[in-house]
Amino acid sequence: GGIKNLPEFTGLQLFAGNSGKANAFQLSDPTQTYILDPADSTRLADVYAYSCPDDNNRLSREWRTQTSTYFFKHNDFDYPNANTRNVEAIYNSSHRYKSVSDIQEGDIIFVGKEDKVWGVILVTLCYDNDGTANDGYLMNYKIVQ
Repeated sequence: GGIKNLPEFTGLQLFAGNSGKANAFQLSDPTQTYILDPADSTRLADVYAYSCPDDNNRLSREWRTQTSTYFFKHNDFDYPNANTRNVEAIYNSSHRYKSVSDIQEGDIIFVGKEDKVWGVILVTLCYDNDGTANDGYLMNYKIVQ
């Protein structure tokens, strides 16, 4: 068989950490976002939108994890042609971090757990309005099956 392009979830919305809205998700089920509850140890977020405690009115542009998830940006990646082989190759040869910061529109963010890539996220929009209730990120996510 040839190299197949990856299945894609589009138009995913992740609200800001201080929005009071769904600000976390699991890599395996990105459409089911939810409000992170730090007191709930049974549901640790693979990805959550961090909010700066000292600046509550600004979008932090940072994602963190409560699990073994790793992130890194690779903005030169050919996102439209993402496939298992090229996504795995870049993940395996890149430095990976427990958070990703300075997230901007157009960023391409790889996500995985330990040595296994899970997918690649294209940030299509960052919105930082007055107040925090409607701040967040719009993204597409290609998942490695």
